[in-house]
Amino acid sequence: MPREYQLENNPVDYDRLTHYQKERLSDWIDTYLKPYKTQKTQLHYPSSYELKHCFQFNGGFYVSNGAFKGAMLEKGYKVHDRTFLNWTFNVGMNAVKKNGFHR
Repeated sequence: MPREYQLENNPVDYDRLTHYQKERLSDWIDTYLKPYKTQKTQLHYPSSYELKHCFQFNGGFYVSNGAFKGAMLEKGYKVHDRTFLNWTFNVGMNAVKKNGFHR
């Protein structure tokens, strides 16, 4: 697997964002996503790939899947299973639907 592909899906890619980009992404997460306190099945959660597109196409900018994963970790969200390419976190789809985000 090419190194670029691995990095684009690795949370360490978050460190490559500028300070301004990190602030904008962090503010978006704080504004539009709310963590669930209880664990639900993984199928009820949007993936990092879906959420990064919600951010990008609703006032944000392009971020890699890895950078979005890193931002979610930085904000304290829990990952359901790190073995998957697209991670799911303890955040509900209703946050995405309620805010009218495009998927």
